[in-house]
Amino acid sequence: PAADTGETAIPQVLRLVRVRSVRGEPFTLMTAYFPSGFAANLDRRTLKTMAPPVALEANGISMERAEQRISATVADETTSPLLNVPVGTPLILIGTVFFDEQDSPALAMESLYRPDLYEYRSMMRRDHSGRWQSVL
Repeated sequence: PAADTGETAIPQVLRLVRVRSVRGEPFTLMTAYFPSGFAANLDRRTLKTMAPPVALEANGISMERAEQRISATVADETTSPLLNVPVGTPLILIGTVFFDEQDSPALAMESLYRPDLYEYRSMMRRDHSGRWQSVL
């Protein structure tokens, strides 16, 4: 199967699921998909202690760009107990595909965030043509 990351589909070889907490309360459910050529050198300790993009870079795979989408969804029967929210609770959905130096997809991540514990911020600047450009 392939990871549904919007417009880009990459083969699913290694799937990593993590729940992250703040002050003892779960705030995000992250699922990472590593294609075969990129997952081969990753070990359990690396995956437990490092964020997925950092783990790949620690193994010599340079991330050159990423495509990200932000949307909304609701907690279902699987995600609600992991995030400690009722079924139907609105969640922020952030999907990211990271690309290596050859512009190949190296990692796809999908993260579900509780909006009561997470806020997404972005900074923009105006360029010389008057258009707004994302900075962060």
